[in-house]
Amino acid sequence: MFHILLIVLLISFYQDIRFRGIQWFLFPLILVFSLAYNWGLPSITVVYNVLFVVLCLLGLTIYLSLKEGRIVTITKGYFSWGDILILIALSPLFTFESYILFFTIGTVFTLITFLTMNIWLKSQTIPYAGYMALFAIITLLSDIDLTYLIKT
Repeated sequence: MFHILLIVLLISFYQDIRFRGIQWFLFPLILVFSLAYNWGLPSITVVYNVLFVVLCLLGLTIYLSLKEGRIVTITKGYFSWGDILILIALSPLFTFESYILFFTIGTVFTLITFLTMNIWLKSQTIPYAGYMALFAIITLLSDIDLTYLIKT
């Protein structure tokens, strides 16, 4: 299962970089293989992880709505459905504390990678889902417990 998950994440990364989108059927595959890989994780943890994403997106919506003086739909020009779905699909891979760190460090990784790659590619959009898939691959292959970073 682990190898299949890595392959699906690699395909997702490639598609988002190359085509600025990921085929819809890859998200359920990532979710299924994430659940299979981390089967022992309590289901309430996955619920907390998804609620964390929802709260972050709600906060982003409120911030952008206040900034622009109108109600903003973040899936129109700010954050794509693929970005949201990848975060949900990856949520079974981590405990709640690790997921918060994965989300935070992965977002910083995405920004740094985009700024670095943008020197050559000159893109207007950030392939967030693709870079998060890449960061998930790196995290899974390195077998690092992300909570170790805050315990030391």
